[in-house]
Amino acid sequence: MSANKIQQEREQAKNYELPTIDGAPHLVALTRDNVAKVEAMIRTDSNYRISLGDEHGNDKFSPYWIKKLEKYLKKEHVAETIEDIVGHIVETLDKENSTHLNTDGGGRVEMVKRIIACKETLLDDLRNRNFGLIKFLSDKTTPTPGKYGRKNISFASKFCHYACFYIFKGEDAQDNFSIYDGVVAKALLEYLKKYEIGADIKKIKDKDYVEYSRAIDAVIEASGNEISRNGFDHLVWYYFKGER
Repeated sequence: MSANKIQQEREQAKNYELPTIDGAPHLVALTRDNVAKVEAMIRTDSNYRISLGDEHGNDKFSPYWIKKLEKYLKKEHVAETIEDIVGHIVETLDKENSTHLNTDGGGRVEMVKRIIACKETLLDDLRNRNFGLIKFLSDKTTPTPGKYGRKNISFASKFCHYACFYIFKGEDAQDNFSIYDGVVAKALLEYLKKYEIGADIKKIKDKDYVEYSRAIDAVIEASGNEISRNGFDHLVWYYFKGER
């Protein structure tokens, strides 16, 4: 009996599967081709495709407001105040990435104040990959009564990542900051083991951003230095997100 259309489609789909590392079938290979496949999937996913390309036309998404921030920091004319711009960035990034800033009762407000406090050096801190910026933004918040303060390393890393991604488009600095993500962090430990890379595992488990970033850079280099930090984030997160 000849294969029906469903079977033919499923067979053809094997051409687009993500190859894994030889000898480690549980780890997706860190290749540019695999990253390209995942980037294509993300760009066709309705959850992401609008916001990814909306740097100018839609104020419901973070790219629009990050470009506004860029203009403000470069002392170009913008109609909005810095409070309005940063307020929208914090709100939209928090919603888009489910970082739950307001779990402590006032995280968004506090994050806005922290980012504004850095405005004079923000462009240089982002361009120079100043990890001190992430430390400052992710330090434990002051909770409202009845709540608990929390560290927001996920949000802080996403803010720095996306700010660089849209402000320094086409420059090396566009890829300065890896996103901290729990799924990626767990998978990272397995890549470290596979490539026999020494790292402070306790610090990575404790969400130390400097050690986390150093480990990602070491894994990328050991795998052939073929992909970006952004590519590593997307590929590893997309591949493992359903099982971790």
